[in-house]
Amino acid sequence: MVQLGLPPATELDVWRNLDPLEAGVGDLPPSLDESALADRVITWLRVRATGAARARLLWAGINAVPVLQREHVVTEPLAPGDGSPGQQRRLSRAPVLAGSIQVLTREGRDIRLWSEIDDLLAAEPEVPVTDPRTAPASNSAASPRVTDEAEVRRRTDVFLADHEAGALTFGDGLRGRRLTAGAAVYANYDFCQGAAGNVAAGAIDSAPQLPAGFAVTNPVRTWGGADAEQASDGEKQIKRFLQHRDRLVSAEDFVSIAWRAPGIELGRVEVLSAFHPDLSPLEPGAAPGVVTLMAIPRRDPGQPDAPRADRLFLNALCRWLESRRLVTTELIVREPAYRGIWVSVGIEVAAGQAVAEVVDAVKRRLRAFLASIGPAAAPGQGYAAQATPLFAAPSVDTERGWPLRTPVRARVLLAEAARVAGVTAVVDCLLASATGSAEDDVTMTGLQLPRILGLSVVTGEPLAIDALRGDLTDGTGGAGDTGGTGGAGAAPETLLPVPVVPETCG
Repeated sequence: MVQLGLPPATELDVWRNLDPLEAGVGDLPPSLDESALADRVITWLRVRATGAARARLLWAGINAVPVLQREHVVTEPLAPGDGSPGQQRRLSRAPVLAGSIQVLTREGRDIRLWSEIDDLLAAEPEVPVTDPRTAPASNSAASPRVTDEAEVRRRTDVFLADHEAGALTFGDGLRGRRLTAGAAVYANYDFCQGAAGNVAAGAIDSAPQLPAGFAVTNPVRTWGGADAEQASDGEKQIKRFLQHRDRLVSAEDFVSIAWRAPGIELGRVEVLSAFHPDLSPLEPGAAPGVVTLMAIPRRDPGQPDAPRADRLFLNALCRWLESRRLVTTELIVREPAYRGIWVSVGIEVAAGQAVAEVVDAVKRRLRAFLASIGPAAAPGQGYAAQATPLFAAPSVDTERGWPLRTPVRARVLLAEAARVAGVTAVVDCLLASATGSAEDDVTMTGLQLPRILGLSVVTGEPLAIDALRGDLTDGTGGAGDTGGTGGAGAAPETLLPVPVVPETCG
């Protein structure tokens, strides 16, 4: 969010009487073809980022404010205290946002403010306890230097909060003060809906305090909301947490901690030690002290076959990892660099098999084989599906997607197509990169992963790569399919010059 102080309205103006060829040239604003829109222009603002910033604008507008998915609850009454140790109280709304809970109790005219603590074992006793290890003449209270009553209350009037369940636990007297019998208890806190609050663009169209005559909308999707981790998933992470202690040291630590990043749906993460993407095609090991983490979101509606990580996704992951990295580690978080490939396969189908079904099965198998996110990254799997031993080096798991720095070979794709039920033989498999003729291998370096730009599966001889590109390329770079049941498949349309005799004047 950027706030700009504009001059008075009388000093705002626009360029007038511009030459038609001058609009949009240099520092001059562009022209507006729609006269109704041009009449509404008050002035022009130009925003320019430096070349080093590498800024990418997702959306730009005026009269914008940030929105947070949270609701504030004020003075919610809880059950009064009964004087017993370890009393628990449950809030009516959950999950509760960490750091937002405030508890106060009223005992007659005495009002106590209670604060949240990470562990009740760190709380002070409600009555000073003499340390038997000290001499009787010394000031042997548990907190001998604390004399201010407010400071004493800050150390004793504490509670432990379970934010996911909305449960509060108070002390037992020895560790933290007990809730006094008959004391009225009230709580202020904020709660949210977790991942359900991550709404799509345009989903927000009203507000309870919106003045008359105003409209509200969200031009981009919201992000950052995350549900609490399930107890079963947390139990699987205990041994990993004991290993990394919430610090990024080994490559396995980066993977384990990255999978627990809240607010994002991570589909795949790869760690490249001593590697800087700007130094590609150098292999890992050429940049000491640098760790590059490649992250892919679980889904991308705009490009589902090759999910892209937007700036919001990468920033959320960076914030999660930044506080946990070593001070001597330079951490770089990037999305993959997809390299387009074209694949054309010719097969022979067994008698009695439906040709169309076998062709579709071969396409699905090849797309799954070359996918950047494999079936092991399905929702609910994530890091828990990895079978790497606790103190062993990370292994290459093809079930999580095409491995980095692994070339795509035509013979490997041929063998994969031959494994499909109903295929008796593979006539040939043609492979090519985004440009150029067919080749045996397409190399992948650095953070490159393959993306199928065009895929043809036909019976008989495979469709030529040039014909495949001419049939499917539409200028958008999207992926296409073609398939046929006879010979080399239907030939693409061909434009031929037709001679025309021009008219002559007598």
